Amino acid sequence: VPDNRTRRATRLAMDNGRRVLAANAHFSVLYELLDCRDRAVAQEVADLLEMLPVNEEMFESFEDVEHLDENWARYLGSESKFKISYTLQVIYELLVQESSTAWREEFAVRGGVAKLVKMLCGNAFAVDGDG
Repeated sequence: VPDNRTRRATRLAMDNGRRVLAANAHFSVLYELLDCRDRAVAQEVADLLEMLPVNEEMFESFEDVEHLDENWARYLGSESKFKISYTLQVIYELLVQESSTAWREEFAVRGGVAKLVKMLCGNAFAVDGDG
């Protein structure tokens, strides 16, 4: 049975590993794998990304709401529902931050809410068999 010191060391190693994988150099490879034609691979990568901290570069890109249209095209222009889902998680993180009232207002003013509604009411998540 592991003692507290061993559990803490294991937890620290896992946290460090998550941060390393979430680092932009590794994240970009994982993010591109979300486009993989093999749905099983894309799903595994999506599951892995859910265990990692939110990618800081993408988070900061959306945090800069003045470039919403540019970021929207860059991150949500994909046909991959896995990429769309991950990106929506990043936007969600920004929306639920207590300190982001000004960001939420600016997001709405710049058409972010309308874009989300249009995308979600469209066929972005239609079940079509190809990720």
